[in-house]
Amino acid sequence: MEKIIDISGQKVKFKATAATPIHYRNMFRRDMLQDMQHLYEENEEKKKDGSHEFSIGSLESFEKIAYIMARSGEGNPEDFPSSPEEWLDNFNMFSIYEILPELIELWGINQKTLSGRKKK
Repeated sequence: MEKIIDISGQKVKFKATAATPIHYRNMFRRDMLQDMQHLYEENEEKKKDGSHEFSIGSLESFEKIAYIMARSGEGNPEDFPSSPEEWLDNFNMFSIYEILPELIELWGINQKTLSGRKKK
């Protein structure tokens, strides 16, 4: 599944596939599904209590997940920045609260697509 999200006036194509967690694990040596679940839960807590501060770990997970999905959406990963920091340098400041729900939705759509297929 793909989704184009406007970040600081730039259109960025994000892509989530069954290989996304593998790319994430290979690059960062972490489990993307656990990181995504933690991000989702923390985002839900922030919506309920109205606070606007994510933990450092969640911010790092967000940056890495966004980077992997954007890198997958690029089409030619060799031309893509080699790290999340290098990629983020391409943008002005932006709010995690605007982008995170879009990435959660993209991943959720991808999950529904994968689990929705059944043999007849």
